[in-house]
Amino acid sequence: MKKISTYSLILAIIVTSCGVNYHINKAIKKGYRVETLTDTIRIQTIDSFPKLIRDSIFWEKFITTKDTVIQIQKEYIPKTRFIQRFDLKRFNDSLQHIRTIYADSLRYALKTNKKQLKTDLKHQKVKQDKTFTDTMKFVAVSLFFLFLIILMFKISKYFKLDELK
Repeated sequence: MKKISTYSLILAIIVTSCGVNYHINKAIKKGYRVETLTDTIRIQTIDSFPKLIRDSIFWEKFITTKDTVIQIQKEYIPKTRFIQRFDLKRFNDSLQHIRTIYADSLRYALKTNKKQLKTDLKHQKVKQDKTFTDTMKFVAVSLFFLFLIILMFKISKYFKLDELK
């Protein structure tokens, strides 16, 4: 009697539990996808048949092609949070390692070429400061402002703005 009651309890639990559709819908909500890809493949076969011409036998070749359609089901299973965190941590660790490698090589390059870099920068600054176009721009702007000041004095004399005060 005890066996029958335990079997019936187990059977009742199995029958009333959630079904396959429930689990599939839950997986689809989390990002599960099934894609079917179709592709056509051509298969070539070579057949040869003997052909009698007078006293000799010749083999004649026939090439036949057959098309077959193949369907491939591709499933995308999303990663769990634990796997995503692990992958991100591994990526950051490798990125940190690469940064230290390049920092060391950059330090070495700066130590070896430090004097050359300083002299190159000094020459570039001197060349940039003393260009002819920069001095001509300064002269042109100063002449423009001088012209404006003279024009203002002429206008003030013409309209006699000094007498109004």
